[in-house]
Amino acid sequence: MSTAPIEPVRFTPIATEDLTPEQQAVMKLYRSGWQAQLTDLPKHHWMTLRSPKFAAAVTPVSNYFRNESSLPARLNEFAILLTARHMESQFEWGLHSKWAVRDGVSPAVVDALPRGGKPAGLQADEDIIYDFVTELLDTKRVSAAAFKRAKTLLSDQQYSDLVCVVGYYTMVSMEIAAAGVDVPSWADTVAAAKART
Repeated sequence: MSTAPIEPVRFTPIATEDLTPEQQAVMKLYRSGWQAQLTDLPKHHWMTLRSPKFAAAVTPVSNYFRNESSLPARLNEFAILLTARHMESQFEWGLHSKWAVRDGVSPAVVDALPRGGKPAGLQADEDIIYDFVTELLDTKRVSAAAFKRAKTLLSDQQYSDLVCVVGYYTMVSMEIAAAGVDVPSWADTVAAAKART
């Protein structure tokens, strides 16, 4: 594990009595969405809560990608994992690696992703998602060939949801990094994956 000191959390929870009416409304959204299943509110939310209109606008997007995306859950989680790996977001990796396995991604594939490169053992649809998401993140473009291949698998709505879930979790990874969430470094995630093989 990394020996670098963990810095203090940059944004602390706001006491209930100190919440503005707009922040109270956001907290109600959290309690009615997927976040309600978590023991504690993720710490980067305490940063975004400082911008309650944004938090209120983006929370339904989070709920959409957790519960309503047109992508099959396995492919949705796989795309999130690829984004977390690209962004080196250990926090997102910690959550979504478990959910990806729950939804049918092979544990061996999940374990291989932090080490880089395309894992062996991808299902045919995962191979398409891997190539598409990797090209989008690495080149910031989608080639005609990548679009054509993706559309052999995805409907128009699924294609849109795939692009947007990658964009959404890129943003979330940036929020987490900027909020200074106290999690192990990505190097620790990679080292742990290597140790298991």
